Amino acid sequence: MLGLCAVAGMVAGCSTSPNDPNSSGTFGVTGSMFTTPYSMVPGIHPVILGAGAAAIINGLLPNWSLEEMPLGGDRYRIFLRKKTFSSGGDGEAAQLFKYRAEKIASLRGYEGYEILEFTEGLDSGLMGTQRVAQGLIRIHKALPANGR
Repeated sequence: MLGLCAVAGMVAGCSTSPNDPNSSGTFGVTGSMFTTPYSMVPGIHPVILGAGAAAIINGLLPNWSLEEMPLGGDRYRIFLRKKTFSSGGDGEAAQLFKYRAEKIASLRGYEGYEILEFTEGLDSGLMGTQRVAQGLIRIHKALPANGR
């Protein structure tokens, strides 16, 4: 409340208002009073700053996102999508697919898996092209100790 009174006192002491010309003939509020963050760095537009920040932040994230979908029984579909902006990892899809297949099998107490299908490709989107991969696996139950 005290701060509000101080501001009101300072405003009341001013002889100009934004719409009334002062003694020099200019209005009380001038363009130099308004600054924007990008005006402090000449030649850099906020869109460029935003794109640069997004590329740096995206660079800290993993290259691939993985999803799995149980299809019933012992079959699972695995989806992989590479991030739009990256500095590598183009040949990692098959390796990550196999790693995830092994994890699915081991987490469920299965001995192994069989790859039924695997495809890689490109997905064109609004923000650019992304590498994608997907495949289907069947996990195998552990064999009994006597081998039957």
